[in-house]
Amino acid sequence: MQYSGILVRLQPDAWDEGLARLGAVPDIEIHHREAETGRVIVVVESEGLAGQEGALKAIRDLPGVILAEPVYHYAPEPATPESGTPESGTPESGGPTSGTPDADPDREEDPS
Repeated sequence: MQYSGILVRLQPDAWDEGLARLGAVPDIEIHHREAETGRVIVVVESEGLAGQEGALKAIRDLPGVILAEPVYHYAPEPATPESGTPESGTPESGGPTSGTPDADPDREEDPS
């Protein structure tokens, strides 16, 4: 399951209509409303990235939406078959991919 937090700004003169349209978009929940500024925070929950992108596009295409920008995205790390957790030292784990923890691929070795 993937989750995204999206900041949406609605036209203030169409606040009620904008909220109704926003609430009709599949896979989203409205978590915060601020009528004075037209800001709304929504969370998208979907099985994959395609669902996240589809919901964002649907929100951006709604009449009365001034802005819709993702501010957070969470996708669980893939698990290894043996441990159920990401392998250390793989890009998926967020760890180093070389033998040393502080390896810098752009740093040149000292020839001496």
